[in-house]
Amino acid sequence: GEIVGVYFSKVIAGQGIGRDVVEMAFDYLDQFKPKNIILTGTLTAKPFYEKMGFVEVEKKKINCRGALLDCFKMEKHIND
Repeated sequence: GEIVGVYFSKVIAGQGIGRDVVEMAFDYLDQFKPKNIILTGTLTAKPFYEKMGFVEVEKKKINCRGALLDCFKMEKHIND
């Protein structure tokens, strides 16, 4: 499974909305029984995803509107 394009502004950070959205994605992906879920997170999002059970598998730079951002391919293994 893959989670793509989850971004929240600082205005709503820390209110649990991100956690709710990621858990909704987990619930949706569960019907497909994936062995793992992958995503790419930014430097600021990395600690959040780590709390959700993801681990870094690769560090990379992504071009976002002309700026290179430090990003991380992350993965969460799903228990059978």
